[in-house]
Amino acid sequence: MGTRALSSGIGLGYDELVLAALTEGGAGNHSFAEQPEAAATALAGEVEGLLSKNVQAASLLIKPGPDIATISVLNDLPSQSVADGISVELGDFYADEARRLVLAFEVPGRSALGLAEVAELVFTYVELPGVVQHTVTLPVEVNVLPGDEAAGRVRSVEVQKELLLLQVQREKKRSEDLLRDGDVAGARHALSAAAMTLAAAPMRDDSDLVDEINWLTQSSALMAERDATYNLKRSTASRTRASRGSRDDRRGGER
Repeated sequence: MGTRALSSGIGLGYDELVLAALTEGGAGNHSFAEQPEAAATALAGEVEGLLSKNVQAASLLIKPGPDIATISVLNDLPSQSVADGISVELGDFYADEARRLVLAFEVPGRSALGLAEVAELVFTYVELPGVVQHTVTLPVEVNVLPGDEAAGRVRSVEVQKELLLLQVQREKKRSEDLLRDGDVAGARHALSAAAMTLAAAPMRDDSDLVDEINWLTQSSALMAERDATYNLKRSTASRTRASRGSRDDRRGGER
């Protein structure tokens, strides 16, 4: 069933890259707490999550159709190629928790119109407290339309929102790399540009986007007030949670 690593960085003397790697490898949570009081809050949130855990050892097998060229997992999750496709480790789930996984398929042109199955998702998990394993299979289908009709279709707002949020996490990572190189101005510009991208999005009033815009704006200002050590740690903790598709406060972040 595996074990889960809790990565809590207390103060400014730890290596956030090491903790992020431990979090990913152990399917745990990465929290940053500068002060002891905040550390207690982080641990309390972790205990709350553990007590409400109702699924463990969750994984997703993505089985492509025979003519699918490539599959990409856009979230920052442990994944590997297997005989049937790609296996993604999702870890544990807390009660009432939602995750958002974004997949990209390269679907070739098709001559036949109508519904076509391009992949199959196999979700496997262990239900608690009974420790019962379940497997749920879901087909991924596309509706093949004539070119002129397809051109008029509106893209899913939810999918576009998730793509934007994942793009922002990549900008956070770029900002962190610039900070490590001593380029504070470049790091601030990366965050400001990401905030402007979200603010220009059609769904900019969505609460998730508003929260991210506020975080980016605050973080850009903090780069003028706090040193790189502090900013790197809060950014890494935020990015680690969000890039895995979670917006649950029990999943880590800055405390």
